Amino acid sequence: MYYTFCNEAYAPWLIVLLQSIRRVDRSTPIFAHFIDTARLAPALADLAGLTIEKPSVMPSPNASAPEFFEARAENVLLVAKQHEYDWLMVLDTDLLVRRPLKRLAKAMALYDFGAVIRGSSSGGPLPAHLEVSAAFYILTKGGVPVLDSAFQLMNSAGYVRGVRRGEWYWDQACLTESVLTSDLRIRTIPREIYLASRPYDRRASLWNGNFSGERKRAALKLFQVELKHLGKGKRQ
Repeated sequence: MYYTFCNEAYAPWLIVLLQSIRRVDRSTPIFAHFIDTARLAPALADLAGLTIEKPSVMPSPNASAPEFFEARAENVLLVAKQHEYDWLMVLDTDLLVRRPLKRLAKAMALYDFGAVIRGSSSGGPLPAHLEVSAAFYILTKGGVPVLDSAFQLMNSAGYVRGVRRGEWYWDQACLTESVLTSDLRIRTIPREIYLASRPYDRRASLWNGNFSGERKRAALKLFQVELKHLGKGKRQ
């Protein structure tokens, strides 16, 4: 099962993400939490196997970015505990799925949790709180304790991997700590194959639109153009 969490500001991204999943995977269920569900109905009416609901834990209307991501983390944990699935793939809304991910999902029969774990980027060494990507990860039921541990850290600790509670990246710092200290079967997902940022690699299964300002607007336009070619054997 695929899962994502979104607010109104990211509605255009959510439409692109969900449509891209269906272009490369016709059957796996998709579950999305979106705060204004009625708004998306016309754009996504033709997508089979899609469930969109309001979040179980709603962020406040004036929530700061860290508070929003804390609410997302709690909703992810609830979905992981309450739903039935062979695997649960958690995706940021500003991603484009370009290639089938079932091969990765099938390999999770040997693991509990899979994450993009990286010590550096093109700009040099990464801060400790960014060593595990929160934009994309996959788990089986055996991996739920990783999310549980991260959520407990979020609510009990005051400082994790250089980030204080209430600051940007608090949720990611707690996830990183939980993944890297877990004794479960953790699979390292190669970033080069599964999570490409600009300049985009056409071999990558996922493109990441995690930018700000004009770069983010440009990424959305690029993703919308690329979406038209997915599932048609072109430009992939």
